[in-house]
Amino acid sequence: MRNYLSIILTILLFTSNQVSAYEIKRSFSDIEKMLKEEIYFDNCRSVFRVTNPNYAIDREDTYKMSVLIKHNPKNFRIKEIIFLNDSKTLKDGLYVSKEEKSKAIFEELVYQLTYHCGINYPISVSTYKKYNISEYILDYELKPQWQMDIEIRLTDKDARYISENKDKIASSKKKIKRFEIYDNFPHNWTLFGTKLYGKIDNLDIIGKFVIYEIKENEKKNNYEFQCVAARRLDDKPLIIDTLTDSRGCVIGNEIDFGLTNFAQGYTSDNHYLIRPANNNESFSIFIVRYSPLEKRILSITGKSKASFENHDNCIDVGNQILDNLYESFISTPKNYTINKKLVGENPSNPNLVRIYLKTDQKEFYDSDEEQMNALFGVYGFGCIRDKSSNSHFYVYLTDAWRNLKFVKEFQIIEENEKILNEKKLGKDVKDGIL
Repeated sequence: MRNYLSIILTILLFTSNQVSAYEIKRSFSDIEKMLKEEIYFDNCRSVFRVTNPNYAIDREDTYKMSVLIKHNPKNFRIKEIIFLNDSKTLKDGLYVSKEEKSKAIFEELVYQLTYHCGINYPISVSTYKKYNISEYILDYELKPQWQMDIEIRLTDKDARYISENKDKIASSKKKIKRFEIYDNFPHNWTLFGTKLYGKIDNLDIIGKFVIYEIKENEKKNNYEFQCVAARRLDDKPLIIDTLTDSRGCVIGNEIDFGLTNFAQGYTSDNHYLIRPANNNESFSIFIVRYSPLEKRILSITGKSKASFENHDNCIDVGNQILDNLYESFISTPKNYTINKKLVGENPSNPNLVRIYLKTDQKEFYDSDEEQMNALFGVYGFGCIRDKSSNSHFYVYLTDAWRNLKFVKEFQIIEENEKILNEKKLGKDVKDGIL
């Protein structure tokens, strides 16, 4: 492989930048070093050691192995581990033969990589993405006393990509994409004065929910370590009447399931606690969830201070609120479609009022793509039981296909990152950094 890299480096010598061989070699070495730091030291520390005493190598043993590792480009989890070669001098162990020992060491390495290291890669391994690295070689050396060392090498494929694409990438005319469906949305679909599809720049943000590590001097007993907490953006506790204590922790460190549904759900970080334009003293918190790319509001939710011992009473209150809201909608002509329907916690017993607001006349949407691009609002409520079977009341306004819009925008973000990384890679090569 190094012979091939030498050829690539020679080719690069004759670019208009006249980059020296020393600089290019150093650049590849720097990339490999960064990969080692990010993949091993930052994310997979200590997982490569073989700790089963039956397979531990003796003081006189040596064992080196090289594997090719390929990743799933969508989430960076390890997709494939391919054995390349090994070099070893092993003796028979007390309970196993040297052949069994060699096989067990390889299987242990694959297991550790796949089920420990491989699941802990962050979604944005910066070096991996920046240089469009699709695979790499891991050189693994096992030493006595269960110690080990690794090195990471670029493959011919990645070296070839860097050399062959430098001019095309540097001059790339690809443009950063947007998801423009929310622009100039004309309708005033609001809850507590907060507009669906509005920009989060216009919000009075007071904090968000996080998993908070309780400090030693804050613990009320020896069993407290973490809590679900409301925190301000400066990480100070957010005190919410009837909901959080002086640390910002949800009282009793027990969260009713509604907070998980309406604050976090599938996109745990894309929410804020806000002070709405039309505050209502009967509600303790107001939550917005926003899209990751365009930063547009995709749902607004309010949680009532009061809870209900009787679940049916909670449903009756919610239905009455939505019935009144529907009457106010239809009292004046609108240039969009308004429908009221009953849905059910149990499909055989539809008893929950929902109000649907649509900007088009379509009755059915035939594909995910159509749903992603539809501006379709839903007013609803939830009566969510806690561990004590009390029902907590939530009222909300949401995009009907909010989660599909999250998926679409995350896809665009990944595409934009690739475009930016390609442009940066091309610039690095043209400027003599690589």
